[in-house]
Amino acid sequence: MQQRQTYGGNTCRFSDFHKFDVVDSRGENLGSVDDVMFDLSSGQIHQVFVRAGDFLGLGGKMLAIPFRALDIRGKRLQLHRTKDELMKAPWSEQGQMFTPDYDRTSSTYWGEEWGGPYYSEEQTPRA
Repeated sequence: MQQRQTYGGNTCRFSDFHKFDVVDSRGENLGSVDDVMFDLSSGQIHQVFVRAGDFLGLGGKMLAIPFRALDIRGKRLQLHRTKDELMKAPWSEQGQMFTPDYDRTSSTYWGEEWGGPYYSEEQTPRA
């Protein structure tokens, strides 16, 4: 992973990170960072929420991507999948992102254990 443009060490302000573009393995634009989910105790980012551009034909839908699946390339996040592969990903409307059904589908797509560290069916966070 390349070093980010920093403010002292390997750090970045959220207001800058929030503006990062997300590109596929070929460098083609997929959308932009809309939000992140991070662990309050460790500060570690778990997921990056990407808002698709209209060029994907998804009309601003959202995709949750595990942070480990992205590389930082300057002020862009690069995903090691193509646009065609991402068309099969579980895109969602923003208000439907934080549900057990979306979490299960997304975890399966990314090859992660369902439920992750985020929440259980009994404790669904508010969108």
